[in-house]
Amino acid sequence: MLWPHRQTLLQCLLAVTLAAPASAASFMRLPLSNAWDISADGLTVVGSIRGAPARWTAAGGVELLPVPLGSTGGAARAVSADGSVAVGVTYAPEVAPRWGPSGVEVLSLASSAAYGVSADASVVVGVSKSRPVRWDVGGGEVPLPGTTGGGALGATPDGSQIVGWAWVSPGFEAVEWTGGGMTVLANLGGGSAARAIASDGRTIVGRVAPFGSGAKHLAALWRGGDLTTLGTIPGTYQSDAWDVSGDGSIVVGFAGVSLFQGKRAVIWDESSGMRDIKQELEDVHGLDLGEWNLEVATGISRDGTIIVGNGNPSVGRIGSWIAVLPRPPEPIIPVEVDIKPGSDPNSINPSLVGVLSVAILGSDTFDVMDVDETTLAFGPDGAWFDHSQGPHFEDVNGDGLMDLMAHYRIEETGIPFGALEACITGELFDYSAFEGCDAVRTVPDMDGDALLDVEEAAIGTDALNPDTDADGFDDGQEVLLMGTDPLDPLDPTPDPVPEPTARLVILAGVALLGLLQRRRMDKRRH
Repeated sequence: MLWPHRQTLLQCLLAVTLAAPASAASFMRLPLSNAWDISADGLTVVGSIRGAPARWTAAGGVELLPVPLGSTGGAARAVSADGSVAVGVTYAPEVAPRWGPSGVEVLSLASSAAYGVSADASVVVGVSKSRPVRWDVGGGEVPLPGTTGGGALGATPDGSQIVGWAWVSPGFEAVEWTGGGMTVLANLGGGSAARAIASDGRTIVGRVAPFGSGAKHLAALWRGGDLTTLGTIPGTYQSDAWDVSGDGSIVVGFAGVSLFQGKRAVIWDESSGMRDIKQELEDVHGLDLGEWNLEVATGISRDGTIIVGNGNPSVGRIGSWIAVLPRPPEPIIPVEVDIKPGSDPNSINPSLVGVLSVAILGSDTFDVMDVDETTLAFGPDGAWFDHSQGPHFEDVNGDGLMDLMAHYRIEETGIPFGALEACITGELFDYSAFEGCDAVRTVPDMDGDALLDVEEAAIGTDALNPDTDADGFDDGQEVLLMGTDPLDPLDPTPDPVPEPTARLVILAGVALLGLLQRRRMDKRRH
């Protein structure tokens, strides 16, 4: 069910907010009673409205999600990367639903709840009969090993790493499950939990109760197995981390007098520490949030710029919110690139239809194995690599380090005549951007005979006439395929007739060159 008319203005405002320049911060109230998670792209938020599960999208507004037959309400607690699938819990009976494009599916008829989901929603994690479980699409419910009690709260995009809490005598502790079983992240006497894990699987966030702190909990971050507590903000004594950006650099959650009182939504990064989000929006970015009390930040987009949470828009009222806190632009990593490895100069004929090789060179400071191949873009038009010759690793320059070789269709690169260099851009798996350029020399083929003008000058043929000797064979056909003299009208001679196999090869080559010429002419006309 969509809530019409009164959402129209809000949708327009939020659409403008999310499309704002990267340098602009913004804050808006969401039309949800509670917001529990945000999609990787920041365009979908899931939660509840007056006790009913709901989803909000920047494009469509609020949608009430259907509950299984017999249930009376619930909440959506997690959402897939693209926002198309949500999971959560419904009540009376308490079951774990999965909402997808085709409707609602009950993952377990037992007392259960779903709290996390992989990027493509093929893996859902949560609790069933007070035990941590995962549900695999098409594979059913799988209890997680190593414990008799606890719950799973989050997973990596591929679902291979799961975090949560488990019973580790004498109490519940933060744990991680992988293919190798369960790993206890903190064994501090009980009270710790892991809530979320970054996309790369190396950073986990949650909370711990350090020895000697009594009932005090502190937001925690595990990286490479090492535990770091993230502290609090002035006027508070406890904190909890709820979510983390894709690269693990930004953490959101809350700090408060206790886990239930005097809470304020916070953001943390290594360089600036923990800060009050409302104070950050008002003091740093000049926004006026009025009476809003931001209690907890529950989710953050993959790039770390869009945050959602819950709070009080005024005394005695509850509501959810969405904020854009732009990150300062990070420097682009320069990389070394070799276009047409082995050639010098790197001559390119932009009018040709063909494939161009581009190598991203590895170094002691740049590991090409960290490159996300799906982000590669080459030339002014940002061409994607040729899928028939996908990127592969090899040592192109013989320095003992692995390089990444990719191939691009020349006609898709947008390299113009007169260009002096061509560049390739992309991202690493940690979302760091890189760029590399190499010198090129663009050379034309004015008459379209498949011989570059500089080659025709060297041979002596006419660069403006595709058949210099007027013998019915293009200069390129004679030089490249037939091995005859393009300046001698009697070469090739009518006799002797070539062997059948040779004639087939020549005819096939002539047909191919003709096709290439027609395609080039079509491109020039359009």
